[in-house]
Amino acid sequence: MINTILLKGHLSKNKLNQALEEVNSIHFGSSNKTVSIVISSDGGNAVSAVDFVCRLNGLPLKYEVKIYEASSAAAYIALAIGSELEMSKSATLSIHRGGVTLGPTEIDKEGKVSKPILEGLRKYDTALIETMKNFNFSECTDELYATDWLRLPAEECLKRGIVQRLF
Repeated sequence: MINTILLKGHLSKNKLNQALEEVNSIHFGSSNKTVSIVISSDGGNAVSAVDFVCRLNGLPLKYEVKIYEASSAAAYIALAIGSELEMSKSATLSIHRGGVTLGPTEIDKEGKVSKPILEGLRKYDTALIETMKNFNFSECTDELYATDWLRLPAEECLKRGIVQRLF
């Protein structure tokens, strides 16, 4: 049996929790301990993505990741869990340092961002930088910090050894 999880669209906390439940049922209910994770997403909740990765990496499973499109939190998930990554020839891996849209309740009377929001952004930034070190992104760090985005087409990901195959 092929154990496949689809991460598609906006990755909300609820969607990632649902995916985690599916992974847990594979972990406890299948003798095949390899999970194929298919990603076609423009990103989502960065803090939930970090929590999702921590929980997946705590399970004795192997993750093969197939990328159709991965931006933001989805790109972080792909890089942080995949022991084997493959990517569509037309896909782009887009990484950014994290950002939020703030509502009126998340800014205090002095115009400062709430502590939980700042802590979440720091948590994501730290996790992203650590993950990028595993893929030798050192020469790309300047671009990421200067523009807040790093966009790598599939051929570039293959050349850098980020993905093993293109499809």
